[in-house]
Amino acid sequence: MKQFALLCLLGGCFSVSWAQDTIYVKGNQWCQKEKATGYAIVNHEPPLYKVDTYNLKGILKETTYYLRYTKETNRRMKEGVSKTFYDNGNVEEEITYTANRPQSLKTFYPDGKICREDTFNKEGKMKTSYIYDQDGNKTRNKEPYECMATFPGGNEALRKAVSSVLYYPKEAKEKNITGRVIIQFIIDKEGNMTQPKVLNKPNPILEKAALKSFERMAQKYTWHPGIQKGKKVNVRFVMPFSYNNP
Repeated sequence: MKQFALLCLLGGCFSVSWAQDTIYVKGNQWCQKEKATGYAIVNHEPPLYKVDTYNLKGILKETTYYLRYTKETNRRMKEGVSKTFYDNGNVEEEITYTANRPQSLKTFYPDGKICREDTFNKEGKMKTSYIYDQDGNKTRNKEPYECMATFPGGNEALRKAVSSVLYYPKEAKEKNITGRVIIQFIIDKEGNMTQPKVLNKPNPILEKAALKSFERMAQKYTWHPGIQKGKKVNVRFVMPFSYNNP
């Protein structure tokens, strides 16, 4: 048994294995009590883990079932019904999962009336979606419920776009100054590239050149904005600009 536990730890298998326990969380991340915005009560109901998440006032905010519930969020696997709640106790969102893929989705207004209803294929891609007004009238919808901001044409098109705007100053070439500049920026709700910020400490010449390249790209391209809970949102991105003198 000790050997098995050690193997799990070495393999990053930090899944909850007790019958019930309390985990402090910040958003959906496990954290120390002092940094918590809420806490999760975990019950093991084989083969599933039932996780009830509360805010610090003790109000239930989410109930989700998992086949695997780990510290690493990207290793968690949802299975069955997941619900989030308004502070008044009414259901805000209800999603049914199979092996982490959504099968159906319903969202509700605070008074309990249905707001949105989606179905998905086996791969978790949206098949049908309807939006309801407060009077119960529905209209067909094409916007996904959640998606990351994406560059038109995908990652390959993004790489080509970066290459097309890359500015390598003559002074840097002559002095054989090379390196990589990491720029953090925001894709806003309209898909614009905004608020560039250099994260590393590159050569000042390269830093200036990368920011100039970023501005060229921001003027030339518009992204597909990110969507969260059916609404367009700002999304933070990180992008490298590499300078190598052939």
